[in-house]
Amino acid sequence: MKLSLAAALAAFIPLAAQAQSAPNALSKKDLCSYLLDVRAVSKADCAQALKNPAVAAQARAQAPERKQGVLALAKRLSSVRGFSGVNAVLSDPAVKLNPPLNPRTFGAWLGSTDAARDSKNVSAYLNGVAAQLAASHLDKKTLLKRFQAQLALLSGALADPSAAAAAFDGSAARSGAVSVAVAASARLGASAASLTPAQNGAQSQSGAAKTPPAPQPKPSPITSANPNWDAIVNPAINPCVNFYQYACSNWNAAHPIPADQSSWGTFNALMLRNESDMRQVLEAAASHPNPKDPDQAKLGNFYAACMDQKAANAAGAAPLKPEIDRIAALTGKSQLAEEAAHLQGIGVGALFSFGANPDDKNSSRQIAVLDQGGYTLPERGYYLSGDFAQTRKAYEAHVRKMFVLLGDTPKQAAAEEASVMAIETALAQASMDDVSRRNPANVYHMEKLSAFEKGASAFDWKAYLSGVKAPSFSKVNVADTGFFQGLNTLIGYEPLSAWKSYLRWQVVNSFAGLLSKDFVNENFNFNGRVLAGAQKMGPRWKRCVSMADSMMGDALGRAYVDKFFPPSSMAVAGGMVHAEEASMARNIRGVTWMSAKTKAAALKKLSEMQNKIGYPSKWQSYAKLSISRGDLVGDVENASAFAMAQSVDEIGQKTDTSKWGMTPPTVNAYYNPSQNNINFPAGILQPPFFNAKSCLAENLGGIGAVIGHEMTHGFDDQGSQYDGHGNRRNWWTPKDKAAFDQRTQCLVNEYSQFVATQDPGNPKKPVMVNGRLTLGENTADNGGVRIAYMTLQNALNQHQAAPCQAGHWTDDQVFFLSFARLWCGSDTPQLAKMLANTDPHSPNAARVNGVLRNMPQFQQAFSCPANSPMVAGAKACRVW
Repeated sequence: MKLSLAAALAAFIPLAAQAQSAPNALSKKDLCSYLLDVRAVSKADCAQALKNPAVAAQARAQAPERKQGVLALAKRLSSVRGFSGVNAVLSDPAVKLNPPLNPRTFGAWLGSTDAARDSKNVSAYLNGVAAQLAASHLDKKTLLKRFQAQLALLSGALADPSAAAAAFDGSAARSGAVSVAVAASARLGASAASLTPAQNGAQSQSGAAKTPPAPQPKPSPITSANPNWDAIVNPAINPCVNFYQYACSNWNAAHPIPADQSSWGTFNALMLRNESDMRQVLEAAASHPNPKDPDQAKLGNFYAACMDQKAANAAGAAPLKPEIDRIAALTGKSQLAEEAAHLQGIGVGALFSFGANPDDKNSSRQIAVLDQGGYTLPERGYYLSGDFAQTRKAYEAHVRKMFVLLGDTPKQAAAEEASVMAIETALAQASMDDVSRRNPANVYHMEKLSAFEKGASAFDWKAYLSGVKAPSFSKVNVADTGFFQGLNTLIGYEPLSAWKSYLRWQVVNSFAGLLSKDFVNENFNFNGRVLAGAQKMGPRWKRCVSMADSMMGDALGRAYVDKFFPPSSMAVAGGMVHAEEASMARNIRGVTWMSAKTKAAALKKLSEMQNKIGYPSKWQSYAKLSISRGDLVGDVENASAFAMAQSVDEIGQKTDTSKWGMTPPTVNAYYNPSQNNINFPAGILQPPFFNAKSCLAENLGGIGAVIGHEMTHGFDDQGSQYDGHGNRRNWWTPKDKAAFDQRTQCLVNEYSQFVATQDPGNPKKPVMVNGRLTLGENTADNGGVRIAYMTLQNALNQHQAAPCQAGHWTDDQVFFLSFARLWCGSDTPQLAKMLANTDPHSPNAARVNGVLRNMPQFQQAFSCPANSPMVAGAKACRVW
C-alpha cells in the first residue's frame, strides 16, 4: 500500500503538536522490531522475550525510548547506505544518540518489498521520528520544514522497491547534509604569530592576455565537506602509536612533492588553488584594463610586465646597469650610508634594516627601529656551523657564477666572492641568534639618536636618514646593539673594494629572478635546488602571481575577495571566533595554577583582543605608485620605494591598527602582540580548513584549531609579556610566572625529543626539533586545539549544532582527524633541515602527535591504552 506524502503529513502533524507524544500501544511485531533493532538481540531472543509478559511490559514502558532507537537506526543507516534524507531529521540539536544498533537489519527491512507496502510499519517509523521532533524545542513550522524532505523521499520510495533501493545507494542528493551544516554553523555564528612558515619558492608585452586559462587544481576527497574518513586514514597504522601517520600517510603517498616544489601538503594545495584564482584576476586586469579603476589597471600592467619573458631575455643584465654603475662610482666609505639608503629604498636588503614599529612600551605610537640584517643565507648558523659546510661551498660557487653573469672574469668573480663571504660572515657573527630574539626584551633598546650616532661613527647616519627621507626623531630602538657595534668595526677595517663587491652582490641577488633566463636559472639552482631541494623551476605565472601579491597586495586582494570570499563566510568565521573566545575565557577561569589576580588580568587582555577577518576595513591606495608594462625591474624598484616610504613616514605617528601584515589571499594567519589582535585572511578561510558545508567538528578541527592557535599566541612565552593594549608590561604575580615558566619548559623538553629530519649530508645523523625555538608555536598548537575542542563540546551540549554525519566516526574523532589533516604533507630533506634551524614551527608530524599525546580527550576518542606512544599520561604538558 502506498503511503502518500499528504497522508504522511496528516499522520505527522498531530504528533508534532503534542510536545511529549510517543506511541505506547505496540504490536508484537513492533515489539520484536524494537528489541531486534534497538537492543540488537537475536530473533530467538526476541521470540523468547515476547513470551515473557514482564519483558513485554517493560518494552511498552520504555516506548518513549523507541524514538531514540528509530532515529539512531536512521543515523547509522545514513552513514552505511548513503541515505541523505534523514539528515533533515538529525539536524535537530536535541537529537543526541549513541545506542548499539544493527543497521543492516533495518536497511534490509525498509528496502524490502513487503516493508515498502506495509504502511503500518512505515507509519510506526515516521511516528517514532515525529515523537522525537515533537519533544524538541522546535516550533511546528520548523518541524514540518525539516521533516518534509524525508517524508518526500520515503513516500516516493514506497511506490516500488527499486525506488527504495535507489534512495539508499549513495546517489541521493546531499542537500540535507548541506543544509544541516550551514544551519549549524549559522547558529554557532549567531552565538556569543603566524601559523605557517614563510617558504621560498616567451611572452610579448601583452603576453599575459595570451596565456592559457588558469588551470584549476584537481579536486581531492580531502577538501570536500563531510569527507569519507574511511578512505583517508591508513588502517594499517595504529592511531594510538602514530596518529599523524594514521591520518596522513595515505594522503602523503598519493600526493608526492611536485618537482617544482620543496614541500607539498594541504596548505600547498590550497595555495595552488588561491594562486589559480589570483591568476584569473591578474589576467583579466592585464587583458582588459579598467580606466575607472587605476589600481586594477596598474595591477594588470605589473603582471603583464612580469610575464614578458621575451623582453627579459633580450635585456639580460642591462636593467641592473644603473645600480652597478652607481656602486662603481663610489670613491670612499663615507658614501656607504647614502648608497645603503638608496638600495634599501628600491628593495635591496643591504647592511641592516630600518623602519617603523609600535613602541613596546607605548604601542599607540610608531617609533624608529634599527635591526640586524645584510646577509643572504637563511640564518647565521649557515655561515658559522660545520653542519652547513657543504651548503657554504655551494653558496660560494653560486656567488661566483652570478658575478660571471654580470661580466666578471672567473678570477675577478672569485675575488669578489671572497669579499662577499668575509663581510656576510662577519655580519652573521655579530647578529643575535633566533632563539635569543624570541624574547622581546632582547630586541628593545631605546637610545638617544645622538648617542647612537656617536657610538657607531664609522657610518654616516645623518646622510643615511636623509637618504631614506626619515622624519625628525630623537630616539631609536636599536634592536640588536651588538650587531651595530660589529657593523661599525667591520666598516672600519674592510676596504672600499670589498664593500663594492658586497653591494654589487646584494643588487644582483635581489633582482636575479627578474632578469634573463641565465640569471633566473642560476638563482633557482641555488635557492630552489640546493637550499630547498626542488627539482625544477615552477611556471613563470606562479612567480608573477606571487610577486603581484607581494608588491600590490591590496589591489589584488580586493579583486580576489570580491570574487572568492562571500560575506557569509566572514559572518560564519566571525561566529566561530567569538565562540572560541568564550571557550578561552572558560579555560582561563578553570586553570588551577594561576591566582585570581593573574586570571583577572588574563581575562581583561582576552576581552580587549581584536579580531580581523578576511580583509582590511580600508584598502591601500596605489595612486602614488608608478607602474609600466615595459620595465619589470623598474616596477619592483618603484613598489619597494613606495612601501619603504610608507614605513618611514609612520615614524612618530599614531599606530594604525586597521593595517594588515598579510594580504587577503594569503594561506596563513597571525597574532600581533603589539596590537593584541588576531588576523585571518580570506585565503585561509577556504576548504579544507573552513567550509560552510562541513559539520562543526570538521570546521573546528580545521580552522577552529587555527583560530585557537592565534588566540593562544596572546598567552605564549612572547605574547604573555604584553597587555591588552599591546604594551610590554608584566601583569603576572611572581608565583604565577614561575608556574607558567615551568609549564612552558615541559613543552621545550617534550618537543626537543622529536626528530625533525635526517641530515641530507649525513643520513645517519638526525636533526632534532629545537624545543626552545619552537616554544611559542608549540604552546599555541596545544592551547589552540584544546580551545577548539572545548568550543565543539559546548556547542553540542548546548544544542547549538548538530552532530556530524560521518558514519561510525564520532564527532570527537572527526575533530582530531580534521586537525591532523591541516598538517598532512612532506618536505624535501634540504628544506626540512633548513626549517629545523630557522623556523619557529615544529615539523608536521610533531605538530600533530605532540599536541594529541598531551590530550586525554584524544586518548578517550580512540580508546588508546595508557602505555601507548600517543598517550603522555602523567607526563603530559599543558600550559593552556
